[in-house]
Amino acid sequence: MLAGKTMLVLNLNGTIKTNSKVENVFLYGSTVNTLAKISSSDSMYPRKLPEEALRQFEEGLVSRRGGHKPQFSNNSSSYIVTTRCSLNNIDIFVKESPYAEDELQGAKQASRYFSRILIPRMAKSGELLYPFFAGVTQSDVRLSYIQNGRQETAKAESLLYLEHVKAEDTLRNYRSTLSLQKNNPAPRQNIQRFFHDRLLQDRRIHEHYGQGISLGGETVPLDRLLALRWVINDKVYPSLREAFDEALAVISPNSTHMLSCPIAFGLGDAHGGNVMVNEKGGTNEALFIDYEVAGFHPIMLDLSKPLYNDGFYEILYQRLIPGKVDLGLKYRVDSSTNTIIINLAPRHDSLAQAIMDIKLRYLVKPLCDETQALGVNLEDHVPLLSTALFLCATLGINFANSEQTFLSNFATGLILREARNWKEFASKLEELGFKPRNGLTGM
Repeated sequence: MLAGKTMLVLNLNGTIKTNSKVENVFLYGSTVNTLAKISSSDSMYPRKLPEEALRQFEEGLVSRRGGHKPQFSNNSSSYIVTTRCSLNNIDIFVKESPYAEDELQGAKQASRYFSRILIPRMAKSGELLYPFFAGVTQSDVRLSYIQNGRQETAKAESLLYLEHVKAEDTLRNYRSTLSLQKNNPAPRQNIQRFFHDRLLQDRRIHEHYGQGISLGGETVPLDRLLALRWVINDKVYPSLREAFDEALAVISPNSTHMLSCPIAFGLGDAHGGNVMVNEKGGTNEALFIDYEVAGFHPIMLDLSKPLYNDGFYEILYQRLIPGKVDLGLKYRVDSSTNTIIINLAPRHDSLAQAIMDIKLRYLVKPLCDETQALGVNLEDHVPLLSTALFLCATLGINFANSEQTFLSNFATGLILREARNWKEFASKLEELGFKPRNGLTGM
């Protein structure tokens, strides 16, 4: 429901702006305000390349325009081509991925539940062919916003608009597909590539830190790294060995935690690096990309990557914004007690706070209400969410080249994994620099 009107607008810096043309957007039974223009073009609906474009690609009747190197995704490669034998040349985004078949099936399934989706065609070579979308990812917009001094209001508005789009589309989809598993044996879920698969035989930790990591001026071999005790903000935490073993028990496909958690269809990886926006023409046309793990899975797993990658963006991607992040990080390795001692007090900008608020107020809180209607208290499943967040913090990106990035993310993950209910979850967010606003962190 859209209607233009003049009213008061609260800016990110807390000031009040008057006489601003805004649009009311009806979300989840309440009205919020945004300065961004809402796109309602046909391109919001699932679409794919015409067969003629596929034929020209197969016959080599295309011109290659160059490669594409995303900063926030590293499991595929891509390039762009343009058809040559048509009155209306068509730009094609070509993606090469080891999970191409999964992505094709995920896109087809996702198109039943999400409107802002592209459906690829698969070439004989196994490459995926998408209609080219002339946009940038939300994470790239946020990176530019931070690098340019956090002063560009238009970028901030675009980022907040995208957060509302993500929350609205995700919640709408959860509401239409939410169900209980009734403790049946779990089918294979592709989202487990990010969790269970990385834990098996310590695969991911060996891949990233098998050669050890430099901490406090010395190279710490992997076996010692896993055995080190952690003291964070004067609290003792378990070793990584203990934490990963406990996580494996929780995240195992047939664990009680997994089988009892409500399931819904989700994209599984809908963080800002996988949501694009076309800011040209004064609109904010949004598009979800990367569907290789899309499917039905426990909702707490579906929530975890967007919550960590977007909520803790500056901690996760600090290598891209040197000098722009205030972590309040101090640390030392005490060899005599085999302990890492860390003080961590991150300070988030108002945009990060607003993004976390949107996720909690417009997605997590309404989701709690939805599951309550099914007779399920989502609070019982906070341990699954906290475990998944811990794994997002520790097994997502390789931090071997930066001990500050390694320690701040691993410490963040260890803090989050302690939450067993919403009150504790809120407390962990506060410890990690987020301020509760109007009870947003209380569920």
